[in-house]
Amino acid sequence: MKTEIQIDGQSIAVEIKAMKRKSMRLTVTEHGTVDVRVPMRCPRKDLEAFLLQHTGWIKERLAAVFAQREKKQAEFHYLGRLYLVVTDPTVKALTLREHESGGGECRIPASWSHEEFLAHSEQWLRKKARDYFQSRIEFWWPRFADGAHIGFPTLRVKKMRTRWGSLSSRGYINLNMKLMHLPQHLIEMVVVHELCHSHHLHHGRAFYQLMAKHMPDYRAREIELRQIEQGLMY
Repeated sequence: MKTEIQIDGQSIAVEIKAMKRKSMRLTVTEHGTVDVRVPMRCPRKDLEAFLLQHTGWIKERLAAVFAQREKKQAEFHYLGRLYLVVTDPTVKALTLREHESGGGECRIPASWSHEEFLAHSEQWLRKKARDYFQSRIEFWWPRFADGAHIGFPTLRVKKMRTRWGSLSSRGYINLNMKLMHLPQHLIEMVVVHELCHSHHLHHGRAFYQLMAKHMPDYRAREIELRQIEQGLMY
């Protein structure tokens, strides 16, 4: 179900999803849509009161989302490198050109709108992610195969709001496409983290002992990831 709320005289789209849950959950998507998960048969007046109570928070999150969108129009991050987005009438697709000094340019057709850029860059990034993630899983898996409660994991590249990855008991390893914005050593850490779950489904002592065995500096990498993830996870 869809509705709208007014914030500072502006109509904001609200997506309402009734689910089997006890409380309401509120998020703001990267497209500027307010997403509300509500219990089944939630009274309309309770929903309206909930939205009114959180108007200030919604306003702050929308401002952050739109600021991030403006930044995305000018910048493109790929494997830890910053590329400035430049329109180029001579290219027909997204093209990265690296500078010897680091970083480079992300050249896109001059005819693309912002929405077209987002769509094409997502498609480009998803393909790159599938190939890259698969190569890292194949590299690390032999270290985990013995004693694992699953066989060789099946990769799923996803867009996730709150997690970088997950591993299911059925053997699916889900990795967030946004990992491709990060430096390679942080992607490695996430892959190793999820493969550790092939032995331990929890985050207990045994899990972290296995993590330290395969990646002794994982704590430093986790700290680095937390320092940069706020701008990517929303």
